Amino acid sequence: MPEALSLTPRSGHLREAWLPPERCRGGKLWQDLIARHPYLAESPGLPQTWDAPVDHFDPNNTGTFKQRYFLDAQFFKAPENNGTGLVFFMIGGEGTLTGPPSGFVKELGKQYAALLVSLEHRFYGASLPNEDMSTSSYARLLTIDQALADLAAFSDFLQAEHFPETPLRFFTIGGSYPGALAAFYRIAYPGKTVGSLSSSGVVNAILNFPDFDRVVAQAIGGHCADRLRNVTRAFEDALLVPAAACAAKGLFGCDCEMWDADFFYMLADAAAMVDQYGRKAELCSFLLEGLGPAPTALEMLRGFADFTRSYYGPQFGSSCFYDSRCAADLKKATLNERSWRWQKCSELAYFQVAPTERDAEGGSVALRSGQVSLEYHIEQCQRIFGDSVGMPAVKSVNDRFGGAQPTATRVFYSDFSDDPWRAASVQSEEGGPEAEQPFELAVYDGAGHCSDLHEPTAGDHPNLVKLRGRFEAYMTQWLIEETEEVI
Repeated sequence: MPEALSLTPRSGHLREAWLPPERCRGGKLWQDLIARHPYLAESPGLPQTWDAPVDHFDPNNTGTFKQRYFLDAQFFKAPENNGTGLVFFMIGGEGTLTGPPSGFVKELGKQYAALLVSLEHRFYGASLPNEDMSTSSYARLLTIDQALADLAAFSDFLQAEHFPETPLRFFTIGGSYPGALAAFYRIAYPGKTVGSLSSSGVVNAILNFPDFDRVVAQAIGGHCADRLRNVTRAFEDALLVPAAACAAKGLFGCDCEMWDADFFYMLADAAAMVDQYGRKAELCSFLLEGLGPAPTALEMLRGFADFTRSYYGPQFGSSCFYDSRCAADLKKATLNERSWRWQKCSELAYFQVAPTERDAEGGSVALRSGQVSLEYHIEQCQRIFGDSVGMPAVKSVNDRFGGAQPTATRVFYSDFSDDPWRAASVQSEEGGPEAEQPFELAVYDGAGHCSDLHEPTAGDHPNLVKLRGRFEAYMTQWLIEETEEVI
């Protein structure tokens, strides 16, 4: 085994899709996750880097950049009799990579004696081509095609540099946006991987996405949804009065000049992400019990702000992610927040907007403010990146990869009933879009985003256990089929 693989990193964690983004890791949510999964607090060891091509599609550009990756070889067994070694290849996404695959994927590595590998996505963490996060750099180099080409080129590097005598076969795994990449990779580079797990994979690029709001409302239920609507209206009323608007924004650490629509986007995210990560009971307990039976507008303002700051940390509302002015300023913007905004503005969209329908009494059914509209998202992109950004190329993405009915083979799609992102995932009846693309929707209270990727526990819901078992059955079948094809 190469010297670089002789050290076994501790569990660590990458920016896995079942974990909240960095801006949400300063409060109760993160503390609770560490208590349930202590390995999240461990140091994962040092990353390695490889010289990734800056531009895979320009033959005149021979530049490279240092792209980070992690390897965990503690379970890997070199095959005998000219066999092949199995690699579980975890795709990094819209955040900093901080360790090799953990949770469910680590358990798979142990069970199948596999090498565990994770690759940081370009323009996230410390993997920045040309040290340039300008709009012109993004336009050329931060695309789905460049990211997929990174995966293919890196697998060749790993084979040649670390295992020149041992043929490797890769099984790719990703959640959320990396879940979409896991499916897209099977379409763009089918010969590079045996199969993929697309956990909560947002394969359908959607420009106008009111279903996100609708799924949250359905998941949390009528009374809880009504109270959340009342909270939103209380903030809408407050922002109509300049002095009150400044005070209301200040409750979240936001300054008075923050664009009102940005503020309402942050407010919507603060509630939606509690449900997204499988914790709707905590949100509804606060809204229905914590606020009391008949809260005043002021009590709702202060109460929801206190809940948000306590739950995510005081930095949540004032982070650059929600402030268009900050995201546009290269001296203030963080790489991760600006890069993900670019990917949404240029290709993927997923613009979460307020539904426009009304109830029987003429009131809005939306949980979020009507200011969070398609027009808002488009203007936000222009404020951050300039008029040259154009409209997101959602049609091009969906035409190529299939949208809600992907055109891949040997991909298992897992989705979860309470996750609002499932509306951008595979839309299928029983059996998946076709036999080569099985699909499973796990239905239970608290079935949140990428729930199958977290560390398996004795308390996991039976439907989650069933989903994992079904995935493993397909994965084993595909590994056998691939071996037979080689023979």
